[in-house]
Amino acid sequence: MNAAMQVKRKRDSERGTSIIEFAVVSIVLIPLLFGVVAFGVNLGHTTQVIQISRDIGHLYAKGVDFSESGNQAIAINLATPMGLTSTSSTAGVIILSTIQQVYTADCSGAGLTGSSCSNNGKDVITNRIVIGGNSYSSQYGTPSSSLLDSEGDLSAGSNSSHGYLNDPSAVATGFSTLLSNAGLTLADNQVAYLCEAYFTTPDVSYLGGPASGGIYAKTIF
Repeated sequence: MNAAMQVKRKRDSERGTSIIEFAVVSIVLIPLLFGVVAFGVNLGHTTQVIQISRDIGHLYAKGVDFSESGNQAIAINLATPMGLTSTSSTAGVIILSTIQQVYTADCSGAGLTGSSCSNNGKDVITNRIVIGGNSYSSQYGTPSSSLLDSEGDLSAGSNSSHGYLNDPSAVATGFSTLLSNAGLTLADNQVAYLCEAYFTTPDVSYLGGPASGGIYAKTIF
């Protein structure tokens, strides 16, 4: 009888120890599991945003005019997986920019010389189209809305008017650094097509991931 009671007490003791061990291990494993899930969710969103930027940027570089509502609908359709449903949707934004470097020949061609062509030698935005209603701004500057026509084009400007040759807001801030880091430069008459995509993501902080924020991607053609 005493032996049986001793065996039962030993089993009870082992069972209690196992529960404590499981509780200790769970403190580490459960947050780790949630963190893996959060990482996977954000990785999937990141892949989607990169693909959206590539697809729309490629179309833009091929000459698709995204100032037209029909073509904007194509962009919105491509970005639907990230929640973009209309040009006023705050789920995200697609920012398209045509960028070129200003050379002396560009200034003289517009009748500008010296300080009147203040953007000489700088990378400037000559076209800007924004699709989506999110307030996220381009990482490379935002031309004044007064410079843009209905198709998103900026005029060169003159002695009596501002344009991408002499307006400071047209400068693509930091773009030359981006190109030089990739070993690239813009020669005279060359342009670069930039597509920036930013989309908000669900709050996965409860899974151990980042709080509500967004994912940004850019592609250059």
